[in-house]
Amino acid sequence: PDLLFRGGVPHHRWMDVFLGHVTVHYMPGGDGTWLAVALVCLGLWVAALTAWLRARRAEAAAGMPPGIGLTGMAVLRPQGDPRRASLIHEEIGSSSDGPTTVLLHGLGASSAFWHPVAAQLNGKAHLLVPDLLGFGASIRLGTHFHLDDQAAAVVRLRERHGGGPVVLAAHSYGAAVAVAVARDRPDLVQRLVLINPAAYADAAQARARIGSKSWLAKRAMSGSPVADVACGTMCLLRKPITSLAPRMAARVSPDIPDDVARDAVRYVWPAYRDALTSLLEDNPLPAWLAAPSLPTTVVIAEGDQTVLASDLEALLGPDVDRIHL
Repeated sequence: PDLLFRGGVPHHRWMDVFLGHVTVHYMPGGDGTWLAVALVCLGLWVAALTAWLRARRAEAAAGMPPGIGLTGMAVLRPQGDPRRASLIHEEIGSSSDGPTTVLLHGLGASSAFWHPVAAQLNGKAHLLVPDLLGFGASIRLGTHFHLDDQAAAVVRLRERHGGGPVVLAAHSYGAAVAVAVARDRPDLVQRLVLINPAAYADAAQARARIGSKSWLAKRAMSGSPVADVACGTMCLLRKPITSLAPRMAARVSPDIPDDVARDAVRYVWPAYRDALTSLLEDNPLPAWLAAPSLPTTVVIAEGDQTVLASDLEALLGPDVDRIHL
């Protein structure tokens, strides 16, 4: 419209709907100022594109898949290599407080899930509370992780802090990670405490139970591309969603702490998808629960609809200690 106006076409009301048309007539410098703004924006775009390409090349050189679902300035920097970087974690207390306990969260969660428990155990145990790869504050440590990758990251965290065997306390998917650690490095584990572990008789049961949570969960469990698009988009919009999450959670479930609700959307979709896949294809929980090789306690929540108490009871061998809630 401004070019038409400059060419002699009279001003019409429809021209006002175009961004900048009215403003351009009053901005100091007129078209010259707009040209300068355009050149600055183009320069910033080229700089951002250059940084983005450099980050993706660095990831490829390290043998990592490209960053997907990252937001803000994170897209301009290469992800941390999970084979070298440590899990972001909280350390509470010291070894003099008692046995070291590692608390592992489940899907759609972070170390914030364990804050109430950590407060109860503070001073009674030495606690390590990590965010698993691709979740919470560890969100920039890569984007594709199988169960063995998560277990190896937990092992590196333990070795970094040193000491003897630890107690692994884990919830849901975190229980699968804990069992993978115990299976691969039994020398590092003293006991397992598994809270409603995500254990299913077979892949069909896992799809039915997890898919019953929502329409989107059902699509994700079936491998539908719709889930990839929807969940990937939510990852890209994570920051605006996150700002609303605590308020939304307070309306829907007032008993959910704000930090838990906030971190429920802090993950990259490929990491979440890989975790789901591991529960379907290489879940070590059923075999372990039938015949654990280390002391194992299972806490069963009777009201959980994702892991039914009856399903879980059917998988437990005689050597497993049970606690019903």
